[in-house]
Amino acid sequence: CEIYDKINAEWKKTLNKTYTYGEAKKKIISLFNTPNYMVEKDKHWKVFEELYPTVAQYIFGLNQGYVKLKKYSTKDDNKCAFAYLTQGVEAFLLLDIIVSEIKKIDNSIPTISLHDGIFTTKNNANIVREIMLQSYKDYIKAKPKINIKR
Repeated sequence: CEIYDKINAEWKKTLNKTYTYGEAKKKIISLFNTPNYMVEKDKHWKVFEELYPTVAQYIFGLNQGYVKLKKYSTKDDNKCAFAYLTQGVEAFLLLDIIVSEIKKIDNSIPTISLHDGIFTTKNNANIVREIMLQSYKDYIKAKPKINIKR
């Protein structure tokens, strides 16, 4: 995704830090899910904010008021609103859109959802993958990487 490459290049230039694509993605998602009082001190956030001020302002406003409950814990912390928003969108897309589309095409295709994935039989894996790709393209204008694990 272009945003990870662009922000990574800027982090290299301004902070003298280099990340792999996966590390940059993880860092950005972490910033989006960090309470404001912590993220506003982060040098990486400041660079993101300079590149994408409107997006940064939206995320900052969305996460207003969230705090960490335990000093060094992530397991028992409140999630920021951004996390709830993205999880809700993901659940809607997966359950209401993709699974419904699968059932319209062939109601006999078994589907079990888990987080951001769908379990099905080997014979149906490719059609489920294609429906997922088309749904993401239609609804959020994105082409995710979808792996079939056997």
